[in-house]
Amino acid sequence: MIDLTLPEHENTNEPLYKQLYHRIRGLIHSHELVDGARLPSVRSLRLQLNISKITIETAYQQLLAEGYIFSKPRSGYYVMNPQLPPLSSSAASAGIQTVCKTQQAEPDRSAIPIMIDFHPAAVDGSAFPARSWQKAIGETLTNNPMLLHHYGDPQGEFELRSALSRYLKHARSVVCTPEQIVIGSGIPYSIQVLCKLLDGNPLVAVEDPGYPPVKDTFLDNGLPTMAVPVHEYGISIDELERSEAGIVYVTPSHQFPTGVTMPYAARQQLLQWGHNRSACIIEDDYDGEFFYSGRPLSSMHSLGRNESVVYIGTFSKVFSPALRLNYMVLPLKMLPKLQEVKHLLSAPSRVDQLAMHLFMEQGDWHRHIRRMRSLYRKKRRSFIRLLHEQFGHHIAISGINAGLHIEVTLKTGSCGTQDFIESAAKEGMRVYGFQPAPEQTSPAHAENPKVYLGFGGIPMEDMERSVTLLWKAWSALLNN
Repeated sequence: MIDLTLPEHENTNEPLYKQLYHRIRGLIHSHELVDGARLPSVRSLRLQLNISKITIETAYQQLLAEGYIFSKPRSGYYVMNPQLPPLSSSAASAGIQTVCKTQQAEPDRSAIPIMIDFHPAAVDGSAFPARSWQKAIGETLTNNPMLLHHYGDPQGEFELRSALSRYLKHARSVVCTPEQIVIGSGIPYSIQVLCKLLDGNPLVAVEDPGYPPVKDTFLDNGLPTMAVPVHEYGISIDELERSEAGIVYVTPSHQFPTGVTMPYAARQQLLQWGHNRSACIIEDDYDGEFFYSGRPLSSMHSLGRNESVVYIGTFSKVFSPALRLNYMVLPLKMLPKLQEVKHLLSAPSRVDQLAMHLFMEQGDWHRHIRRMRSLYRKKRRSFIRLLHEQFGHHIAISGINAGLHIEVTLKTGSCGTQDFIESAAKEGMRVYGFQPAPEQTSPAHAENPKVYLGFGGIPMEDMERSVTLLWKAWSALLNN
């Protein structure tokens, strides 16, 4: 029998389910639990450890969501932990593709005003904690009258960086010091700073489909990019290995835009690739707080070998995109180079940074995250239910476990993504399509166009009307 005895810590405040989760995850990391090993049943583990059924089920569901285990109907849970062969540090040239053709041609928006915008990054503005934020701003102005007449640290205010290091350790298992954190004004700024710190092979692999501004920022800073296709487990590691890339940009917790979550085994393989090649892995955890099946996934940064991982997060999804506040955690080896270019840094508003520090330290940040996670979970459930009720077998929905948007595959062989975008625009709606580069496009893409619908910015009371309008716009195309 597998020994899953929990370690005894007299003063631990960690819930039992989390202790069990960490115990099993640790055994998987150390390969004491090998690929295909059957975990004890809930009943037998309950008798072995003398803990409740719900505790065991919660731990198993978290492991399942993160890709550490898989379930076989009427059989139980099994470990997913393949022994990956060492990856070659050299690869055959795959050529440089400096353009990822992900932009969509936009319909003429002058004729019909847009009433409903399904933007994938939109947030619920009505839930903004205006009173708490106003209080934090007021206290900042009152408590720091002299500081506000001076320029701050270009790397970001130390108080906010300290609060972030504590939060990231607790929420995303990212262990770092304040000195490793650079406060910025958004992903383009962070990428610009990073471009000044990177050494070695400058070829950047980007996800395809992916987030176009990232690729554009690398190109603007003189770094060539290449498109690597996204499959059901995230970016293709096989294609990455065949490339000559020395840098890769990924969104493993909720790939943008497909919504794919990279499982544990694929994350380990990517880390192995980075280690063997001395490559830089840029992990953009842009909406990691919003995971709807158990606790949010641990970051890739937390899995070890983080000397090659640059972790990027943002306040835009949880709080507000108008604040223009994000952060980047650098590996320790980059800190000397950071000091050399520190004069080129330009942190956001000092007032906003110090107010956010207060907002976090007084507990408002954690309360706000819990409130927003609950709200978006309700929105997601309602939106998916309404789509299924209205569209039935005409669509397939994926990317639903996390984030603020979903991927919708439209089951028609005669129309393309642009047809659906334009039909929605005629009804006053804006939907989005992010097309793979031509060389990545298969016949399946042509037969099954995909659109991406954000639900975060759609008011609950407008959801049913929004879905009804989508059906009105698309029914003729789907029944063609």
